[in-house]
Amino acid sequence: MFLILQKVALPTASSLVKKLELSVHYYDLNLEDTKSKELIDWFKEKELLTEEYNGELANFKNAYKVEK
Repeated sequence: MFLILQKVALPTASSLVKKLELSVHYYDLNLEDTKSKELIDWFKEKELLTEEYNGELANFKNAYKVEK
């Protein structure tokens, strides 16, 4: 078995990682970004928002109890 494995041409480490790519995308959204038509269209394209999007990403109106 060992003799068979010695004859098998294994790829080098450099050839294995040559086409390896790592990319990181980080973006900190803020309130102004929610007004960007380009960003909203991108969210819709990626199906992160529905076509019926009403201009509000979040509604904090009822997040905290407010006594009057």
